[in-house]
Amino acid sequence: MLPGSFLRWVLKLKDKTCAASSPSGSGDLSSSNGSSRDSAREFNIEVLDPLTSEDFAWLPLPTTGRLPGPQCAALCTHLHTYLSFYAPPTSSTDDEVAVGDILAYVTKVAREFHTQRYDDNNAPLMYVRIQVGQAFCSALLDSGASLNFMSQAFMQRVGLGAQVWRKANPTAIKLADGKTQQLLDRYIEAVPVYFAPHACESVTFDILDTNFYIILGMPWLASADHMVNFHRRTLSVRDAFGTEVACTIPLPHPSIRCQVVMAKSFRATCAYEQPEEIGLCFLRTVAVADSSLTDLSSDPQVVRMLDEFINIFESPPGVVPDRPISHEIILEAGAVPPKGCIYRMSERELEVLRAQLDDLLAKGWIRPSSSPYGALVLFVRKKNKDLRLCIGYRKLNAQTVKNAGPLPRINDLLERLGGANYFSKLDLKSGYHQISIRSNDRYKSTFKTWYEHFEWVVMPFGLTNTPTTFQAAITNEFRAMLDRFVLVYLDDILVYSRTLEDHLGHLRRVLETLRRAKYKSNHDKCEFVRQELEYLGHFTQDTVNSTIARWMAFIDQFDFFPDHILGKSNRFADALSRRPDHCTAVYSTFEIDDDLRNSFIRGYQADPEFRDKYANCSSPNPAPSHYRIQEGYLLVHTRGKDHLCVPSDPHLRTRLLGEFHDAPATGYFGVDRTIGRLRERFWWPGLLGDVTRYCESCEVCRRCKSRNHRPYGELRPLSVPLRRREAIAMDITGPFPKHKTGVDGILTAVDRLTKFTMFFPCRSHAKAPELAEVLYAGWIRTKGYPKEIVSDRDTRFMSDFWLALIKRWGSSLKPSSVRHPHTDGQTERGHQTAQGLLRTLIRPDQKDWVERLPDVELAYNSSIHPAIGMSPFEFEHGSPVTSPLDTITPRTAESDDNLLFLRRMQKLLVKARDQMAKTQQRMSQQANHQRLPCTFRTGDLVWVSAAEFSLEQDISRKLLLKWMGPWPIVAPAGDAPEGPSFTIHVPAHLPVYPVFHCSKLALYTPAEHDDFPGRRSQDPPSMDGFQEVGGIISQRCYGNRPTQYLVHFAYCTHRADRWLTRAELQATATDVLAHYERKMQGKPVSSAPRRTRVQVPPSDCQIRPRPDLTS
Repeated sequence: MLPGSFLRWVLKLKDKTCAASSPSGSGDLSSSNGSSRDSAREFNIEVLDPLTSEDFAWLPLPTTGRLPGPQCAALCTHLHTYLSFYAPPTSSTDDEVAVGDILAYVTKVAREFHTQRYDDNNAPLMYVRIQVGQAFCSALLDSGASLNFMSQAFMQRVGLGAQVWRKANPTAIKLADGKTQQLLDRYIEAVPVYFAPHACESVTFDILDTNFYIILGMPWLASADHMVNFHRRTLSVRDAFGTEVACTIPLPHPSIRCQVVMAKSFRATCAYEQPEEIGLCFLRTVAVADSSLTDLSSDPQVVRMLDEFINIFESPPGVVPDRPISHEIILEAGAVPPKGCIYRMSERELEVLRAQLDDLLAKGWIRPSSSPYGALVLFVRKKNKDLRLCIGYRKLNAQTVKNAGPLPRINDLLERLGGANYFSKLDLKSGYHQISIRSNDRYKSTFKTWYEHFEWVVMPFGLTNTPTTFQAAITNEFRAMLDRFVLVYLDDILVYSRTLEDHLGHLRRVLETLRRAKYKSNHDKCEFVRQELEYLGHFTQDTVNSTIARWMAFIDQFDFFPDHILGKSNRFADALSRRPDHCTAVYSTFEIDDDLRNSFIRGYQADPEFRDKYANCSSPNPAPSHYRIQEGYLLVHTRGKDHLCVPSDPHLRTRLLGEFHDAPATGYFGVDRTIGRLRERFWWPGLLGDVTRYCESCEVCRRCKSRNHRPYGELRPLSVPLRRREAIAMDITGPFPKHKTGVDGILTAVDRLTKFTMFFPCRSHAKAPELAEVLYAGWIRTKGYPKEIVSDRDTRFMSDFWLALIKRWGSSLKPSSVRHPHTDGQTERGHQTAQGLLRTLIRPDQKDWVERLPDVELAYNSSIHPAIGMSPFEFEHGSPVTSPLDTITPRTAESDDNLLFLRRMQKLLVKARDQMAKTQQRMSQQANHQRLPCTFRTGDLVWVSAAEFSLEQDISRKLLLKWMGPWPIVAPAGDAPEGPSFTIHVPAHLPVYPVFHCSKLALYTPAEHDDFPGRRSQDPPSMDGFQEVGGIISQRCYGNRPTQYLVHFAYCTHRADRWLTRAELQATATDVLAHYERKMQGKPVSSAPRRTRVQVPPSDCQIRPRPDLTS
């Protein structure tokens, strides 16, 4: 302790009272034992506020004191040195002054100082070196600790966050003075701690916010395996072999007194004083701020004011006082009470939920409820991995009438702070919970938990209109002060003033208002009497920052008047304002023929969008604009370069769109890439819409590109049968290893009501008659003829023999759509189950799978089927399968009464049908989340997936067209007009069944006839250059040229029509030409002529060379 350091510390106390005795004639201090206790009664009390050197000038050097000899002598020496240097005695009567309670105060301070410097005495704390994971630290041995503790920082450093558990009942720890420090609610169990190479123990730690990494208390010290000697500072533990091993005890070291100095003063000290010895110095750049200039919260006047209103900073009480404004929950007409589900929670989440519910119930902020409302409760992780309780009021908020009361704009609030120099910020503690909900609306805030329904008494977080209610409540309290010296934004209150005196008065009025309204503030988030602070994400200060100040000083050197010039008006910018490395010359060379150039000029003059601009730029004195003319073309400067303006000529724009989308070098890319290419060179109004419509109506893109949307067609399960064995589903799976009997497949038959399944071995490639024999012998012989049979479109099931057989049995066949196995899902599921069971039963050589089929069938039918809620065997026969275990636990004997049996069977039927209806509804809801409703109707043109058609020889599936068509929808395949399966008018030369599920279709969106005139043909090229002639539409003849006939080709659109000469038609399509001439002459014609194939020449738009518009 340096000379005078104690008094320098004392002089910094701003609000302390020092009591001293007045002069008396006696200088004997040895008999003044009671003077310190009764100084306020025997002597005149003088209040020193604040203490200065003059206040100590009259004190003499005491001859004795109440402190121990060495400490008293040291303190008296320091005091004498300070007073003799700063305040020498001024009168001869000072020697007779007696020292009163000052020595008692000095004794108290000395004791506190001695406690802080405990590590410098002869009895330092005792540590042991340990290892946890990959981290080393020194653990404190504390015999006064009733638990073992680990700090939060060390827990995160070692990476034990995932092993932290939360206590159901938090533990309150107390210090030696009896004051509670904090509640412990987290712990880590069985942490491996190494004290020596072979000495590892599992220790349980409580997480404590302390500066010590680890504290080993009595639970660890009390073990017989730990020998501790605090006098000799030794510790030994037993290792894994039972041998005592000495642990590493770090040696004590004296504390070092450090002082932060500025670099400037440190250099001056080294230069002028030239010290002989300097210890190790750590240099670091530290921003030195004069807190007295910006932070006046420690001013005595401010401290006394805050002490006066100390009750404002207490925790909010449980009962919210009555306020003029309470929160209302007004629902829309016809609102239905929303009900949320109860989510499953882990044990840790349940512990946190119980603790928070107990806390809210204790405060009276929630109470049990029997409301029909019930919001769900869930947890989300905070940044520190703790759990935050959240209540999902989304459904309730959707039915709540929204309050239109606005919140203040932050920019408008900050504008009010102009000219203010002093600021104070207050933050309300648990602001929403300090406002109650109207008693008639509390039942609407109910939330459901695992334990009980609860409703809020105070305003919770998450409800709509709560910010508006809270803003209105706070604004109502501070209405007379708003925009004068108070700003309010929800729970953030800002007090601002020009002078310190005004600010203290304004702050007092605000605190009085909060106390009168019984609002509580969070002292940790409040800031008082500052000249700089952060408010709503912005910093308030009385001066500008250094950067703006330097710019203001620089601009102040010049005398000018700012005059803003719009960018479009600054056409002739000087070279100094343009960096040469950022500006490149724009070169535009157009190699377009004269016809196209004349089309552009005529389009400019006729287009209302460009007519005036073209005329202005053509005049001798054009007005400033972004447009200019070069070589007769109108250019606009946008996005840093010139673009060619395209007039509203449909043929011209269609030609440009074709060059940038349909040309072989452009690749038929989508909307975004086509727009990007066009915008590099051209511009016209509505470019985005034109490109979008052009690409969406491009048949080549639709024919060759995949669809990325969700599939069409919502799941519609088949209707539940009314009686047993009325409807079955069947399918064949295989091949399997060929059995000695010659079979290698399984014919599966399932009763669609009872789910009773039978597996019949058969040949996987057997013909229809053989499969009919297997089905008859296995199913029909014992179950009878079914009315409905559901199957896929196997060629054997769709053959004439099978259809005739089904008709003879009196049954109806319901085949599924092409490549749509969802129709017969239960049979597919039966195949999967049978194959899984066979894998567990057969030998490795797989030769005995036929012998295991009866076991598979019995296991399948005796298990509980989720669709009907019982086993298929019980539903089919009325009782479960008899098991060998029934001899151990016999079942109740069933009555032989026929009436009881019929009732039991009727109950099983009703139960199964209800369960199937629920299962189908649940499956439909789950499946339809990933599907789109079917929008196709009869008459629509649709594309059909090319995967539904068989491939020709030497054709790759990967390079095949994705879609074929478009073809019209003839009718829905079922009774419902919305499908989901439809009959498509597929051309006769394509051998495919014309019924397709809507998931295999895509809607055809043709372009309007006048949108893109002159668009090139989008029909796919023929395989050999020949097309089948569908008919002749018209004819023409120009002068002496040969007559031409407009020919329409079969299965192509009219865009593919070609003009062919008479000689070309006579060489290849004589019948078609003769049929057309007889028709034109009015002569009777026979039936349609025989169609022939002709070689198709390219169309005009395909063979005519096009100029390069991109150069």
